[in-house]
Amino acid sequence: HHNLHSYYPTARLIVVMRNPVRRAVSAVNHLIRTGRCSPLHSIDELLIGNKRHLIEPHGVIQKGRYYQQIQSYLELFPRNQFLFLLFEEDVVKTPHETLAQACRFLGIDPGFNFGTVNQAINEFNRSMAGLAVTYYFKKAEPLGRFLDRHLPQEKKKPNFETLARLHELYAEENEQLFKLIGRRSEAWAAPERPVRVRRPTPVSTAKPRLW
Repeated sequence: HHNLHSYYPTARLIVVMRNPVRRAVSAVNHLIRTGRCSPLHSIDELLIGNKRHLIEPHGVIQKGRYYQQIQSYLELFPRNQFLFLLFEEDVVKTPHETLAQACRFLGIDPGFNFGTVNQAINEFNRSMAGLAVTYYFKKAEPLGRFLDRHLPQEKKKPNFETLARLHELYAEENEQLFKLIGRRSEAWAAPERPVRVRRPTPVSTAKPRLW
């Protein structure tokens, strides 16, 4: 950021921030999808368990500490040169309004027609079996792609305890961020423990037998 400031001291900076927990989960799936991490590892072990060292070089957890990173830029750039956007609230819920806001911030025509803005272009299209074959047998990529075409596409999903730990890890940092930007996102709230609903035992309507 020092180089950026030295070349472009009047730059206008747009910062888009996604729920850091979801971002971390997505980052691990991306590492697996791109062959930088074995698909046989549990995502819970990778995020908070004894396999954490495998994702640390990629900054999976650190990159979600938005407040910490923004502070280093605020030491060089004035606050009015920043536009802070929350992914879930701005990009997902109100994409057209957010694009117009970004245009006004940059001093360009806010009425430009951007066309379709809600189509995902980074979809996960691999199967775990195909990823495993490709990861462990580099020359077997054709087999891996064959498996991808015939097996369900899937992402690894962490359990509730992992998500709760990650939310706790980012909680203080997130509060500092919300105070800085003057707003918060309900989509960043910690998940509630799922409640198991016990279904009532079905009552038989058959007439009792006479013994």
